[in-house]
Amino acid sequence: MSGPEKITLYHDHISYYSQRASLALAEKGIDYDSKIVPIANLAFVDPWFVKLNPAGKIPIIVHGDRVVAETPRILEYLDQAFPNTNRLHPDDSDVRKRVIYFRDLADSITSNDMMAGCVRYPHLVTESPNFPPGRMEKIIKVGNEDVPNKAAMLAKEHPELRTVYEQLIENRKKNRWDSPSEGDFKDTLSRADRLMSEVEDELKKTKHRYPDGESYRCGKDVSAADIFLIILMHRMKQYGMAKLFWTNGQRPNVSAYYEWMLSRETCAKVLPTFDFQPSK
Repeated sequence: MSGPEKITLYHDHISYYSQRASLALAEKGIDYDSKIVPIANLAFVDPWFVKLNPAGKIPIIVHGDRVVAETPRILEYLDQAFPNTNRLHPDDSDVRKRVIYFRDLADSITSNDMMAGCVRYPHLVTESPNFPPGRMEKIIKVGNEDVPNKAAMLAKEHPELRTVYEQLIENRKKNRWDSPSEGDFKDTLSRADRLMSEVEDELKKTKHRYPDGESYRCGKDVSAADIFLIILMHRMKQYGMAKLFWTNGQRPNVSAYYEWMLSRETCAKVLPTFDFQPSK
């Protein structure tokens, strides 16, 4: 489906957050133009992109004269701009509250914390993460050194964007990509475990509410909560965490939910094999 003005999605297929936006558009059946912003080339720091999003982050969507960043806001905007498509945040107030609750809970567990932790402390996960030796250190270097260095260079070349780049550099300093301590990673795993327990309980309730159909987490249709959760679980599996949380037989509803979501055509298109190649 397309509106009077077509959406343009600026993203990268391997980007954790970009996959949320791509899956939302697919689930809503919205036609859009795809503009790849290669992470490996640090294209999100280039002048043309920071003019669109001064924060230098993907994904963003552009719809007419509107630029929307941050995936919770993007999904909410898609519901507002395309009201005749599948509602990712249902109108029913009780269901909507549950959707937002689980969406935000999944959002609180960041991909970077999981990625850094599973590589630094592999004894805390049950399977080998999909990362060759040294990859984590390269990724950290990209975030902590390469991005600020490129921003500083571009600030000199484009004085009209100096303030934007100075703010981008300052934000990077405040949000360094450092490996968590073992205690912090254990806390991340503990929060993820609590999330999966709540998801298991919610799936049981949903199956009771809708016994005649496929059960999604918070209702009868795919929602923002489902999108955030399946992207999170997909990364968890790549990081060697599946046996910790759902393939160990302790959460059969979560396990069945994961396999069913991955079998959907929308997920098959959006979730590629993870292969991050940082710039040298």
